[in-house]
Amino acid sequence: MELYFSYVSPYSQKVLIALYEKKLPFVGKLVNLADKADVAEYKAIFPLGKVPLLVTDHRQLVPESSIIIEYLDEVEPSRPLIPKDYEQARSVRLWDRLSDQYLSAPVINMLFESRKPAGQQNHANIERWSQQLGTMYRMIDDQLARYPYLASAEFSMADCAALPALHYSSQFASLKGFTRLSAYYESLMLRASAMRVMDDAAPYITAFLD
Repeated sequence: MELYFSYVSPYSQKVLIALYEKKLPFVGKLVNLADKADVAEYKAIFPLGKVPLLVTDHRQLVPESSIIIEYLDEVEPSRPLIPKDYEQARSVRLWDRLSDQYLSAPVINMLFESRKPAGQQNHANIERWSQQLGTMYRMIDDQLARYPYLASAEFSMADCAALPALHYSSQFASLKGFTRLSAYYESLMLRASAMRVMDDAAPYITAFLD
């Protein structure tokens, strides 16, 4: 398998965590999203130009982080990231979607907005995204009263989705007021898969934020 990815993309980080959790071998294809030539070369493979993208051993293209993880569960079912139980699987898929749409999306938007000159920043949007993050913080903190992980008793795709976004958001929107959320984030950051991804991504994230 080959994975086209960017270390600064939380969706790429999500898939990398899943791959390391499952201990699946793959060939990494780093895409420099700031390099027009690199992006153009990548778009020749996947015209939308979005990362991550998995290329299977049969040369099938599998885009979108959640779909990739669904595929990985088929490849390596002994370490499932989506439970077999229908209700538990639905909970995992729900919190995966919530994490992608209401954690990762506003975090990415805020990061890009903050890179603009102060006079060009849309403060109304920043406030809206900030409120969205606060709402998600409260929802996750409440949810964690039910389970040690976000969507079930076991580490799942939902946690793969939440961790990268929380890693970004915690740098400008503190988790300290949310006891369960803070403890959850700290425990996830101690997982071998998370440490590997975040250590590898650190220099790229630092360069992106500078």
